[in-house]
Amino acid sequence: MNYTSQKFHITQPYMLDTAMRGRILNGCWLLAAAGTSITQMLLLAQAWHQDQHAARTACVASAWLIGTAVGGVVNSALRRSSVPPPAIVWGIAFLGLAVGWQTWAPLLGHSGAPPLLPDLVARTLPLLGMALLLGLLSSLWLGQQRSWAAVGERAALFRNAACLTFGLVIVWCYPNWSDPVKLVCLLPLLSLDLLTSSCNSRISWTGMTGTLFAERADPARWLPLRLERQPKMASWWRTYLLHRGYGVHTLLATGAAILMGAVWSAIPTPFAAVLAETGEVNKLSALLAGQVGALAVGTWLLTRCRNLVGAPDRLVPPALQTLAWRLVWLSLALMAVSLVLLGLPHLQRPWWLGLSVGIYTLAATTLGVLLPRLRPSITSEVFAQRHLAFARGRVMRSGYLAYEQAIENRVNLLLGTWEGLMTAVCAPAVGLLIDHMTGGRTLIFMGLALAWFLAAVLVANPARISDQLFARPVDGRSISVEMAA
Repeated sequence: MNYTSQKFHITQPYMLDTAMRGRILNGCWLLAAAGTSITQMLLLAQAWHQDQHAARTACVASAWLIGTAVGGVVNSALRRSSVPPPAIVWGIAFLGLAVGWQTWAPLLGHSGAPPLLPDLVARTLPLLGMALLLGLLSSLWLGQQRSWAAVGERAALFRNAACLTFGLVIVWCYPNWSDPVKLVCLLPLLSLDLLTSSCNSRISWTGMTGTLFAERADPARWLPLRLERQPKMASWWRTYLLHRGYGVHTLLATGAAILMGAVWSAIPTPFAAVLAETGEVNKLSALLAGQVGALAVGTWLLTRCRNLVGAPDRLVPPALQTLAWRLVWLSLALMAVSLVLLGLPHLQRPWWLGLSVGIYTLAATTLGVLLPRLRPSITSEVFAQRHLAFARGRVMRSGYLAYEQAIENRVNLLLGTWEGLMTAVCAPAVGLLIDHMTGGRTLIFMGLALAWFLAAVLVANPARISDQLFARPVDGRSISVEMAA
């Protein structure tokens, strides 16, 4: 009997490896985030120069936040479609709208309306509408899931920590360079989206092979399931969080995010304007230097403490969970203390400001790294404990795992949208505080408010938090043996 063999060669264009693609995308994405921050700071500066009221500027910032929240909802809906619009569409729309606004905005200063309520409305409504649209488009563009690579954890942390201050420095310290720097920051991601719009790094399989791969694929790569919420299950998300044991985690994360989001939406522009009037605008560079130094220290600590934090999709070892929870509460306390230090009038020298904002940035980055790992997704939990579940014969089927992940995604979307809307409501209240008090007193007040919030959470959940902070560390091997038994 004769056998014949054939060799099939699949010819594909050269493509960079996964690590290099990730580095390129993260760098371009971080630059684009800095460009959107410059656009936001330019819009807030225009709102401030009209009447020098922090409340009005905070309303424009709230409109940007509302647009970002709506963009998250739209992104979630687009991911359920079979052919979502490419990211380049949203990028071009954002850039065109931002450039068009910079061209058209000077015409608002020549309005012939009388200096009464109609003039105030005529000057405010375009700013609010533009902030809403730009926030929506920036969220749609930066929030796209690109098949070429994925945005890493460090890029997202760097954006949350330093991009806003970078935009503030460019707009107020170098106003003549703000538009060129904005274009330089936005163009790399636009070019990358244009080059990779027709490039798909994943291989498409059909027939029986495609069916087998689809049954064993990661549910995170599937199209999200469509869930229906019955009217009698209005509080299903609260029941889900309590069932997962994430009540305290969610309360801490959401409460701190709302308070700090309101602070950093309302305070930066009035603070920079006061420094510009007194000729001390260079203090903003000290703030940015403090944040960059804190991020460098945080990156070094993250590299050295891989046994504690691990990768973003891995669980904290059971023996180190008590230490992780102590670091979380310490980070929250340091955030409150650093806000008070930033507001004290005797600590307004550049190096004091850089040190205070550096402490805040390091604490916020630590919180952003540890808290998601203490509240892992259902996919991470199942993957981490798959060998124990297999030994007990309790392996979760792929379909049910996809269903659980769809519920989790719905809860996260609901919490994220509610968090953004509440932040948008609280930001004008902080702006009113700035108008009736100084910015320093407002920072002290918000630092004390964060401390009061932490104390209230401690009083409301004493048993649960004492177990988190003072529980005896348990050896992970003993837990594995007990679960396997």
